[in-house]
Amino acid sequence: MAAIKDRFDQPGYRVMRDVEDLLTNSSNPESINYTRELNDVCSLYDDDLDKDKLNVQLELLRMHFKFANKNTVELSEIITFLQQ
Repeated sequence: MAAIKDRFDQPGYRVMRDVEDLLTNSSNPESINYTRELNDVCSLYDDDLDKDKLNVQLELLRMHFKFANKNTVELSEIITFLQQ
């Protein structure tokens, strides 16, 4: 159990998990707040991201899935939408 925890509790996995959490929580119309995830990702990437612009883009993403009548959104759906 400890080996599995050590393997998946690495900084690289944490970064991917934070980005995934931000995308899924901000895209799901049922999610109320994704401020913590947004702050985590923006503090990680510091000057590479404009927090205000990213927040607007995430709200547009949420609206897309809301108008598609999706109550929950999977990461694969988000990736497919972003690739289009």
